[in-house]
Amino acid sequence: MPVYDTVDDFEPFTAAYCELTPAAASGGRVPGLIVGADVLAPEGHRPDHGVHIRFNGQIGAVAEFDALRAAYPRAAVLDCRGRAVLSPGFVNAHEHPAFSHAFPDANLNPGYAHRDEWRLGIGGKVQLPSPEAYYYDPGDTESTAILLAMELRHLLGGATAIAGTGGVPGVIRNINRHVRDGDPALYDAEADVTTFPFSFSVVEDLEDECAGGPVHRFPPVGDNLPFMAYV
Repeated sequence: MPVYDTVDDFEPFTAAYCELTPAAASGGRVPGLIVGADVLAPEGHRPDHGVHIRFNGQIGAVAEFDALRAAYPRAAVLDCRGRAVLSPGFVNAHEHPAFSHAFPDANLNPGYAHRDEWRLGIGGKVQLPSPEAYYYDPGDTESTAILLAMELRHLLGGATAIAGTGGVPGVIRNINRHVRDGDPALYDAEADVTTFPFSFSVVEDLEDECAGGPVHRFPPVGDNLPFMAYV
């Protein structure tokens, strides 16, 4: 990408930001998409590289742009070389999509060290009400719009995956197991997520274990799904 010494040296692009070449006919097969850009790879910055994206959203290959064109001659091409940076997406591994629409509370600064500080007001902290939960309902345009805005906020911030109960299907990838009507089966592997698997009386619940008693066991997870506990 161009490097400028001062703002005065900057020259805006006059051509299209990226050039799109549609996919060639492939006899019913979907050849995917090649995105050319300055790729940020684990080994460092790679100009004139690209990423081949399969139809199911998986990464097919990361290599030099010309090599990808030769390997996937029928794929669609979005050529942004010299004008864009392509990097792996961020993963928000702990999110509460059903609640993260709420505005920050002024009492959260300084923060709370334990959920019971804001939930019950212990330790001299100000007790806060729990925000209303929003869950996806195809017939409820208001809640759908709120959840969509929440997920778009993640996308615009560079995230491509979140882990948490709630959200709207078909926007950002959520590793939470999809069990509701209307949730598309888009992913090769999903996780079984349990929010607060222990009760609010967790100290009392684990009194025997903490004293050297039997180890607490989570319920068995079917289908060998990864299990993610919010604690």
